[in-house]
Amino acid sequence: MLDMNPFDHGFEPTARLPHLWGVMVEVGFGGGSATLVSLADGTTSLYLSNGETTVGAGDAEAVAAASRRLVELADAEIGHVPPLWDQPLPDPGRVRWVFLAYQGPVGAEAAEAELSGGSHPLSAAYKASGEVLTEIGRLQGAMPPQDADRRQPVR
Repeated sequence: MLDMNPFDHGFEPTARLPHLWGVMVEVGFGGGSATLVSLADGTTSLYLSNGETTVGAGDAEAVAAASRRLVELADAEIGHVPPLWDQPLPDPGRVRWVFLAYQGPVGAEAAEAELSGGSHPLSAAYKASGEVLTEIGRLQGAMPPQDADRRQPVR
């Protein structure tokens, strides 16, 4: 994802999204981490460090809309995010942002408590990432029992 050329996949700057084609939000927690990927076209995936993944959640319009909103909010805050030189996973209680910018990835890290408390410039984007996760949960909860678990081990 970090090495992907967005132009090769149909992403281009727009008036609505002049800087970003996607966002990765990585949350550290005891025993692992979770990575949410939201792209400008609504493509959405969730990866857990235990090997589970939810791919294609953006096929549901509610999830896609939440992902697009997250990317829009992140695009508006790109001025608060420096160029990305390394990509370590966040420690528990920390959130690592990777903004997939047309000029190359930029990144930031903050305490989850600061983000959820509303005092950080990325607080609105953090809240939007929670809304994406809520929509993924609704999608999974609405699936028939035989299809309820779309999560598969990463191969």
